[in-house]
Amino acid sequence: MKNHYETTERYCLIATEDYEEDMVGFIETIQGAPSWALPGFFKKSLKIFVEEAFQRGDTAPAWLYIKRAQQLFTGHFQLSLSNGKEFMMDIDDGTIPVTGEYKNCFTNANYWLKAFYLAIIMRNMKAVGILSQVSEDIFKADEQGSNNFDNQLAALFKAIFNPAANFAEQLVITTASFIPDEFTKPRFGYVSRLFWPQLAIIQAIFTPGSEDKFNELMKEALKLHKEHWKQKSKSKAAEGVISLPLTALAVLAHDHAGYKLTVKNGYILDWLVTAENAPSNNPAQADSAQTTEPTDIPSHVLKALKEGDGSEIESLREQNHTQYLPALIALYEAEEDWDLRGGIVTLLVDRIDNTEDILSPLMNDALNSPDHQIRGLALVWLYNDLTVYDQILSDYGIDEQKVDGLVKKYLAAQSQ
Repeated sequence: MKNHYETTERYCLIATEDYEEDMVGFIETIQGAPSWALPGFFKKSLKIFVEEAFQRGDTAPAWLYIKRAQQLFTGHFQLSLSNGKEFMMDIDDGTIPVTGEYKNCFTNANYWLKAFYLAIIMRNMKAVGILSQVSEDIFKADEQGSNNFDNQLAALFKAIFNPAANFAEQLVITTASFIPDEFTKPRFGYVSRLFWPQLAIIQAIFTPGSEDKFNELMKEALKLHKEHWKQKSKSKAAEGVISLPLTALAVLAHDHAGYKLTVKNGYILDWLVTAENAPSNNPAQADSAQTTEPTDIPSHVLKALKEGDGSEIESLREQNHTQYLPALIALYEAEEDWDLRGGIVTLLVDRIDNTEDILSPLMNDALNSPDHQIRGLALVWLYNDLTVYDQILSDYGIDEQKVDGLVKKYLAAQSQ
């Protein structure tokens, strides 16, 4: 299936030069005005990725552009979650502190799905975890609003990565929310061609032995994708050169079920699906002119954790670590030093003074993380018991099945 789009090497060269000029000082621009800079630079990065990938294929710049697009749009939704509070945002191979007021634009479910597709394509579980925290209230607060079907499709993608969610039930809810009469004619054309086909494909991915069905559905979805975008002007048609939704689903099928996409087409790039040359998602540890330390943990706390100073960690336990809790969780995820991880757990346990403790909602949210290590850390705190740490350990680190078992036990106890 040939792509509807045409371009030239000369156009790609000019577009690259324009992009590089536009991105001069982009870190400082983001930190100065994140509410408009993040979505703006996201659009520029995704556009140049399409040109680079379409014209030149699997190149280092192509991976840089899509990685940057994913980081920028995830950062945009981090801003909506933080709203005036500083957060650490991954960018390129480092992290930067960002603070800014949340503006209710480019945050409905339709935009969120683009960010989530990119997180799946980049296999960035940290980004998946961040985006999974974005609520339907944020979608609805967008200046353009957010359609119920879009909201339910977003909930379905969250459920895929949430072991505590009822995936089958959400699939039924999402299917039932597709009500043609609720859409304007242009919106129905968009949703029916680009969103609706995803439901059957998702079901096939998570139904064992459905590889043939998966490919059949992908072929039909690709036809609908081409039908939609080939009718657009050249400037708008560029958005459909690479199908982010179908590429994300091909990645899910590849990683979850081992399904191989057999439909030859110009909209899903094999090298994105196999990701043999994909860059790392881990931010660099070293300082640079445009990056900071990967955490915002106070130096004396970080020193005690890295040196395994038990007495100092014990003395720090009475302090409130809420301000840099996300940084502690990020450090816990990034490190492979189990003594350091144990120190972080020790630091956070016994912080429950009452049911209104400020850490409680954060730790409950952490139970929805796709990373079992983060869920394990949250469990130790929620049970307020260091022995839970021993319960979830195996000879090879934290045992995912033990974590899932304790999560279910904890949630069942809370519902009683």
